[in-house]
Amino acid sequence: MPSKLYCCKLDKYFDNQEEQKIYMKEKEKKRVKIIYWKKNFKYNVSEEDYEDFCKISKFAKKLYDIHDFIITYKPHTYRPKNREELDFYTQNQKIIKKAEPHLNYIKTLQKI
Repeated sequence: MPSKLYCCKLDKYFDNQEEQKIYMKEKEKKRVKIIYWKKNFKYNVSEEDYEDFCKISKFAKKLYDIHDFIITYKPHTYRPKNREELDFYTQNQKIIKKAEPHLNYIKTLQKI
């Protein structure tokens, strides 16, 4: 029978119970955040995506509405073709500018 400080999922022994509790608390925190993000932001987020999604989580709800536009958006070459596109771009310009550094990751996100 393995000791109480052994984690079979990680195949690792913890030094003490405090270290184990801290690890379990952080893991639970990640799991709860991912569930919250899936429910409220409607993106399919996994544990591998946790760090990247944390960076965009502050504006993810607004980003969801313009996700289709962001996928086709090219930062330095985009030119609106008509008045409607120009109005859309100016209304969402702040979100688009916040999303620019994270475009590669945002393009891999899947809507639920």
